[in-house]
Amino acid sequence: MIYNFTTGVSIFTNFLRNNNEELWEVYSQNEKLNEDQRNNIRDFILDACDDFSSSAELKTYKFLNDQKNITDKDKFYLLHSDTDKGQFAANIIGKILQDKGGRFATRKIENLVVKSLSEFKQGMRNYYEELEKIKNKHKGHKFNMVFVGGWKSLIPFSTTYAMVNGWEMNYIFENSNSLLTIPNIPIQYDLYLIEHLNSEAPEVTEDFIELGKFKSRMGLNTKKQIIKKYGGLVEIEENYIGLSALGQLLHDRLAEKENCEIFFSKQARDDWKNISGAVEERFKNMISELKDPVKREKRIKNYPQNSKWEINIAKKNETAERMVFFVDENKLKICEFLPAHGNDYNNWHDNPDNKNEEYYGSFKKADNLINV
Repeated sequence: MIYNFTTGVSIFTNFLRNNNEELWEVYSQNEKLNEDQRNNIRDFILDACDDFSSSAELKTYKFLNDQKNITDKDKFYLLHSDTDKGQFAANIIGKILQDKGGRFATRKIENLVVKSLSEFKQGMRNYYEELEKIKNKHKGHKFNMVFVGGWKSLIPFSTTYAMVNGWEMNYIFENSNSLLTIPNIPIQYDLYLIEHLNSEAPEVTEDFIELGKFKSRMGLNTKKQIIKKYGGLVEIEENYIGLSALGQLLHDRLAEKENCEIFFSKQARDDWKNISGAVEERFKNMISELKDPVKREKRIKNYPQNSKWEINIAKKNETAERMVFFVDENKLKICEFLPAHGNDYNNWHDNPDNKNEEYYGSFKKADNLINV
């Protein structure tokens, strides 16, 4: 599991303030600490911090460990602001986690300040880009968005990001003695507006462009009309317009879907020759959803493992049809189609180790067989 912690400074505002009045005064009266001040504060906290109650981040780590049994395969990313004290807090918390056996890395988010709206918008885009880097670095892993320190202004976007990507979510209040799990509702999102922007004004999906040029291209006359149509997908900065962090999130999900290639095994190609009518349409709809990484997770019913690679079975909730597939980078490889829940499915499910790449035969692009 990859855990993403929004990291604040409660280790100073709670623990330091309550346990060392002299160092708290040094901390609170200096916006930027010199090296001696930092060393004194860090040494005191590392020596005095003998349990997990020193900060919301450490308390959350303890609850996660109690509930999920953290191992050396799990990793924690401490996402912090670009302020001196934000980075200082993340480094101290990381050192404590490391001493307690946790694997961690800190990630600085530039411009994440609430004093300036324009800087905060840029900070949101930086935050999104950092989450994407982490997600892409750990493909194939499960993720957890943990709402811990500060950053209350990020919670709406962080929740949307986690739900769109199918991540788990946890939250703990500083004075609470329990870890709250936020259910990942089956959120639906329509990519039509992003598809429209991508086709009619592709420049805006890559960078900010002149607002007048965008208005002319899209047939819109006022900022009000733009906001009414595209809502939170775009941001207008003076005379320029570009995607917001939310817009970039949905644009990248569209790109993942569009760049996914479909391959059929020899077995799947033979199966497809005997599939027609309503069953064919249901399989096409299923393949279209499987191209989307998030919807793919919602369609997977089983995760039987064999000795060579992970194979999945996908099924739409209201139908009997099942499809065996695996994912190889941006390739969706269909192994076989199971039109009914019968002996074929039971035999496959009971003997997953018997099914390997040689069993299914060569995989070939299926563009000439199916259009989804």
